[in-house]
Amino acid sequence: MALQETTKSSYEIEFSWNASHVSHNLFSWRENGQVQLASCHRNLVQMASLTENDDNRLQAVSMRESALSDGSATIIQAKVVEIESQLILVIINENNIQFHDVVRNMILYTYIPQSRVGDDLMAFETPPPQSVLQTSDEEDKVLNTKLKNSFIEPFARGIGHIKFFIFIGLSDGCILVMSRLEDGCITYEDTICPAVMESEKNGKKKRPIDRTLGPAITDISTDTNQGTVVTGDCSGGLKVYEPEGTAILRLLLEFEGFNQFPCTGVRVCGNVVISSYGSGHLRVFGLIQGRLLSEVHAHLAWINCIDSIQIRNSEYQILTGSDDSMIRLWSVSDNYPWIRHEKYFNLKNRMITGVCFLNQEEDTDNDVIRFAAAAYDSCKITIFES
Repeated sequence: MALQETTKSSYEIEFSWNASHVSHNLFSWRENGQVQLASCHRNLVQMASLTENDDNRLQAVSMRESALSDGSATIIQAKVVEIESQLILVIINENNIQFHDVVRNMILYTYIPQSRVGDDLMAFETPPPQSVLQTSDEEDKVLNTKLKNSFIEPFARGIGHIKFFIFIGLSDGCILVMSRLEDGCITYEDTICPAVMESEKNGKKKRPIDRTLGPAITDISTDTNQGTVVTGDCSGGLKVYEPEGTAILRLLLEFEGFNQFPCTGVRVCGNVVISSYGSGHLRVFGLIQGRLLSEVHAHLAWINCIDSIQIRNSEYQILTGSDDSMIRLWSVSDNYPWIRHEKYFNLKNRMITGVCFLNQEEDTDNDVIRFAAAAYDSCKITIFES
């Protein structure tokens, strides 16, 4: 029997501005016991506090906006992480990465990404100088030509955290690690580069130009219980990290890309990893088995967003949203068949840019699961109760 579209309770709340067409453009958290919901619009993050009315429906009781991340730069991604009860809004825009205190609505730290070409660090939007090509040394001319051709304008995408570390994916395949200090401030901690880790592991010392830049990271997911960090990249590949001794992270597993389609989202669900792709596929990888477990043709268009929530022990629910106007709900577990399609919801003629669960994991024993969806160029956020 074919699955039927779910028509159970859904309703809308209205934001001040329309949502931008950026991946994962909807996220939620709890603040003072209230559900908070936020999406990005151009250069600001708009936030709403939600509470239940007499009909047990969520309604917006207050609206606010973040301090401007950069007046001239479009936001690429934003997310709130909670570290030792401090709520930190991480905003990635075209020019820099900013860390805001959510409660005080103030900027704690601004980090400017740099482009890595070999061992040279180039400031953001600073192209390789032309003068380096005017040299009599033939080897230096070849080297500098390669540096110029391999220059990548830096950007960042993907936000996760474990303990007091915040992880952000970079365009050279490295992971930026920021640390939250005891006084609540943010500081730079380290930059983890898989190519360097692999080179050091094999005891090789390569010339800087021989170090191949990794594919750009497109999303990051973290499991705070197990300390697992998973990155997805523009080649479709996944990398799995875990803490080891005094090292912040070590590379544990790698999964190959999928038919040259980029990974658009990734979530760690216990001992499995769910990844979404520009082709509309979902793939399930086993961390214990170290291989691909399942593959589903989930959507007819690019998957923009994914979210997960733990239901019980090794059982999770997954939300996916796509440009095909569909939102799909999945069940995921450590056991075969690994992933199962549960329900779908159709927001006609809307390109879904964000989905997120509104329940806390301790609330999932209830029969009702609440989640929200945002769509491109729409100020309306749809709330579903399933």
